[in-house]
Amino acid sequence: MEIIPKPELQEYFNKNAYLKKVLIQINRDFEMAGCEFEMPKYEIEKLEELQNVLAINLEPLMKENGPRLKNLLYRIDVSEKMIYKEMSENNDLQLGMLLRNKIIERELLKILIREKYSL
Repeated sequence: MEIIPKPELQEYFNKNAYLKKVLIQINRDFEMAGCEFEMPKYEIEKLEELQNVLAINLEPLMKENGPRLKNLLYRIDVSEKMIYKEMSENNDLQLGMLLRNKIIERELLKILIREKYSL
């Protein structure tokens, strides 16, 4: 699986400003969903670093496998149906990797939409 499934979004992840915006948006959505999010103590410079930070923060929610994870996905607007569908279509796909990618992708799209339509 690609780092980010949509190639047209890849260019944004080569810009530190967008990595930072995505990280801030993820933190905000975790807080709004009632989930703890530990911000890194260093500046995120690569997409892989952002993925690792998100993986560390998702791990306790995935182990719990309860309403907090579902609430977070709902808050971010990542469809459970889409997750189940992609998991069933690709047996080699790991749930943690899929969640990370979909969350990062969706958060970037929120930022781009906000930038495009803000005055």
